[in-house]
Amino acid sequence: MAYKTKRKHTLRELMELAVAEGDRSIPEHTNREDPFVGAIVATKDGEILSRSHRGELRVGEHCEFTLLERKLRDRDLTDCVLYVTLEPCTDESRGQAKWGCRNENTRNYCTFRHMSL
Repeated sequence: MAYKTKRKHTLRELMELAVAEGDRSIPEHTNREDPFVGAIVATKDGEILSRSHRGELRVGEHCEFTLLERKLRDRDLTDCVLYVTLEPCTDESRGQAKWGCRNENTRNYCTFRHMSL
């Protein structure tokens, strides 16, 4: 029985796809600009597991949170890589009672790569 293989992307392709995903971000404020952020989780071989952009499922929700806590919550992300267009926030930058996305990354054993735009 033949199995259909999923496409494996290069590092550059994954980052370009993350940028394109970020272009789909949904702003949450009318009085100031919100960052356009995109993220992709892929295997180390470059196979995309899922992608997200800021505000995709809920207003203001960070795309890293959407990926790790909503879309891939039950998936083992050991040896996977998170490609994101903005460095994930920290606990200190989020305020009380909120975890930073960097904390989510380490909790899910997912390494990450980011790029500044």
